Amino acid sequence: LKSEQGIFAAGFAFDSKKSKTSRHEKLFNSTVYLMTTSRIDVDFVCSRNIPTHQNLQNKKIALIGCGSIGGFLANLLCKLGAGSGNGILCLIDNEELEAGNIGRHLLGYPSINKPKAEALSQELNRLIPTLNIEHRNIDAKNLQASDLRSYDLIIDASGEEGIGNHLCSILTDKNLLSVWIEGNGLAARALLHHSHKQACYHCIRHYEQDGKLLAIKNNPGVILNGGCRTPYVTYPVMAAVEAANLGATMTLDWANDVLEPSFRTRLIDTSKELETFDCNPTPHPKCPVCNPST
Repeated sequence: LKSEQGIFAAGFAFDSKKSKTSRHEKLFNSTVYLMTTSRIDVDFVCSRNIPTHQNLQNKKIALIGCGSIGGFLANLLCKLGAGSGNGILCLIDNEELEAGNIGRHLLGYPSINKPKAEALSQELNRLIPTLNIEHRNIDAKNLQASDLRSYDLIIDASGEEGIGNHLCSILTDKNLLSVWIEGNGLAARALLHHSHKQACYHCIRHYEQDGKLLAIKNNPGVILNGGCRTPYVTYPVMAAVEAANLGATMTLDWANDVLEPSFRTRLIDTSKELETFDCNPTPHPKCPVCNPST
């Protein structure tokens, strides 16, 4: 039954012990329970937050890097429909979650010492069981173009320059979205390489060496922490969330054919001044990926 207040149903509780009673007597003498129903299918859940946009249903997406950025980004992608319909969300990472990671990670204590990709896949499947989520516990630096050929979009959320450069070199003809945090959480940046006319991740590093396309003015550089242990870059969890939000926004734009601006920056530390506004940089003349002859 449909009404202005929703969809309703009625249930009847029969007394099975009264076997000699006619079906009509059972019905009229039984208690009637009023029930309300709710849609819980992924189509309904994911379409509610973006009813005017195409969601990520039926898209095949590979997310490389399941760390602080990748964990929050994977969660947002699922909320936007990734892994639903005929789509796939593949999580790729070869590291395990350490105790020191959980301060800025989607996962918590139950996942310590578990492979990040596997633990994240299990958590997302727990939150939305009907999604098609895969995981691969492999080193992204060993990936080849053939490993990623079946995906519509590859997202690099590793934050590692070496992985970013490697993916650029093997995915020259694929949609590649790179998402990273600038310095110690000063800004979030993302670049969508979707055309030979657009700069790749490697190009951005060359521009930065030339003093161009910098994120903020008077960048103090990266400060490492860790004492006698392995040094690491410190940044607040809010920076990871901001980077994930930027990555999810650009992924949704990609699904709706909004491909520009291809290079975007979101200022996190508001005490700093933004240097480069959203733009569409062209390939750097010295980039060995975009200009193999250099």
